Amino acid sequence: MRRYYFLFISMFFIWNSSYCIAQQQSNLVIDSPDNEQFVILVNGYHQNQMPGARVEVRGLPENIYKIQLLFDDPTVLSVEEDIRLPVNVEMVYSLECIADHEETSDKAYELKFATTRALPSKHIYEADLIDGFLEENTLYIHGPNSPEPNTRSITVSWDSEEVIVKDEATEYPLEVQTQLVIYKKTIIGSNCPSTVSEKIYKDVITVLESQPNEAEKLHVTKKVITNFQNNNNCFRADQLKNILKLFASDTTRLILTNATKDLISDPSNYIVLKEAFDDASLFE
Repeated sequence: MRRYYFLFISMFFIWNSSYCIAQQQSNLVIDSPDNEQFVILVNGYHQNQMPGARVEVRGLPENIYKIQLLFDDPTVLSVEEDIRLPVNVEMVYSLECIADHEETSDKAYELKFATTRALPSKHIYEADLIDGFLEENTLYIHGPNSPEPNTRSITVSWDSEEVIVKDEATEYPLEVQTQLVIYKKTIIGSNCPSTVSEKIYKDVITVLESQPNEAEKLHVTKKVITNFQNNNNCFRADQLKNILKLFASDTTRLILTNATKDLISDPSNYIVLKEAFDDASLFE
């Protein structure tokens, strides 16, 4: 019987440690406002095979990572920096130009922290691939900064007998499966560096279609957009255009457009909202 207790407790602590690590995943987003195409290396390992102007690395455990950016343009100098990712957050960094030498044609950038937001404890990533594409990769993390729990010893007593339960020591390197979303164009430049996923967008459409009247629909829409923006998430211009089409009058559409024109993730595409109006002259 004691052997069964020993086996159960050992399995419990090993499972519990693995479960906690699985929940401690964060995202790292790097965006180039100048649309410089780059690939990202994390701890020396290439992540994206295709260069992009915005790269999102998802599923990273809490750790300190050595980040290196290699640019598609040979005149742009590489960027290296150590970044610490806390637990369950998405950290967004923007590339800021610090030197542009006319004589050598070399350009230099540095990573500037842009924003962070908390992630839900349960990660279900809905990658928005309308303007980007998805890659899967394996990242190797070497000690001593590995997020694996330390080896532990727990003493369990039955009567006068003591049994020591001990987790197995961590083996390095630790393999982490990551998911990357690569965009060829930046979406930095608004108050919202991240775009609402297609799943959430469709859920919002369903909720708005169920509203009993125009006034209630407008109230709910404003509340939803504000809540998303507070969490650094915004609708794209084409998503907002389709939301505008749910309203019956151009007057209501104009009220919502004026209230949200600075709260879209791709402000350069703001003009597409005009397509939602019956009388396009109101949009001017």
